[in-house]
Amino acid sequence: MRICEAIRLYRTMSFQENLQMPIYEFKCKKCGNIFETLFYSMQEKRQVACPACQSKKTARLMSMFGGGTGKSAAGGGGSACSATSCSPG
Repeated sequence: MRICEAIRLYRTMSFQENLQMPIYEFKCKKCGNIFETLFYSMQEKRQVACPACQSKKTARLMSMFGGGTGKSAAGGGGSACSATSCSPG
């Protein structure tokens, strides 16, 4: 994205949308590399190339995230389980 495009996008979005710059996780279909890419907004759509092999055959993965619920899950890291609700795998 060129600078002028980024400025235009910034000006057309609300202040709240500008605060949301998601990091998406991708997997390369060619070499299997898993990597993250920063997007400028949640509405941004673009093709992402693998940093390892430069292939554009990539797929966005479903990533775990940490939510702000105010409670700490056992083990942390965005887990939805508590120490009493999950059995060891």
